[in-house]
Amino acid sequence: MLGGSDDADYSAFVDTAVPVPNVAADPRANYRIDPQELLGVEQRAATLGRKIIGLYHSHPDLTVTFSPDDFRDAYGRWRYLVLSIRGGEFADVAVWVPKSAGVAAAEELHVIEVPGEN
Repeated sequence: MLGGSDDADYSAFVDTAVPVPNVAADPRANYRIDPQELLGVEQRAATLGRKIIGLYHSHPDLTVTFSPDDFRDAYGRWRYLVLSIRGGEFADVAVWVPKSAGVAAAEELHVIEVPGEN
């Protein structure tokens, strides 16, 4: 899960990434979040004055294209950071925002390094 803030022009700033277990029957092919886990993460974020603005997941040995399964499972106006992992190594990353049935818009991704953090 990605926590942070967004504004009226839909720009976003992610300041927190929380790993959430993948409970899909075939985790290499699909990603599913347990609804209770999702609720718990949202509640923890709210108590900290934060909100969930997206989800990150990988596409093992595939491209970063927003897949039909990604569309099917998309939630609200979240952003979806998709990582391509090929042969066990990072290959590419993209951020998608679902707009309508079968259409997602790619967003620019800017990485800001925080001094002293790796």
